[in-house]
Amino acid sequence: MKKKILFILSSVLILSFGACNKTKTYAELLKEEEKAIDQFINKNGLVILSEYPKDSTFKDNEYFLTPEGLYMNVMDKGTKKPQNGNEICFRIRYYSSFKEDTTKYLGNMWGTGDAYTYIYGNYYSTISWGQGLTIPLSYVGEDSKVKLIVPSKLGTSTDANSVSPVYYDYIWYSKFK
Repeated sequence: MKKKILFILSSVLILSFGACNKTKTYAELLKEEEKAIDQFINKNGLVILSEYPKDSTFKDNEYFLTPEGLYMNVMDKGTKKPQNGNEICFRIRYYSSFKEDTTKYLGNMWGTGDAYTYIYGNYYSTISWGQGLTIPLSYVGEDSKVKLIVPSKLGTSTDANSVSPVYYDYIWYSKFK
């Protein structure tokens, strides 16, 4: 009888400690991310377009929502389209952590040395940079400039692991080689 009571008390104690776990599920983190993106859009008065403008002309506050879930504003559509195997040089200025109350500035890769590079159509380059930085190349060309809101699933592995969206306020796809 004592063993039964000890077993029941032990089970209740173990279950009560398990219930105190405050770790958020992945689904909860995704909901927080979606809410953060929606708040960012509302706070900044952004208008979300469901169709890409035929002339690639965007107002400052207009963002096209791609089928993949990327929000993109084209400031300059550039010229020639990339071909598979082209080395794409680009520079970025970005913010992140807008899951918090304020957007936190993370970096400026503008004029700080060599541009980043990406091989168009190369799976491993896409993995390194995430789809978020490569999707715009389906719409724009060389010397184009865009702004992006990149949900974590389209970002780098770091963004995906932390379920953190990233806002890029300036990406310049400067040169195709």
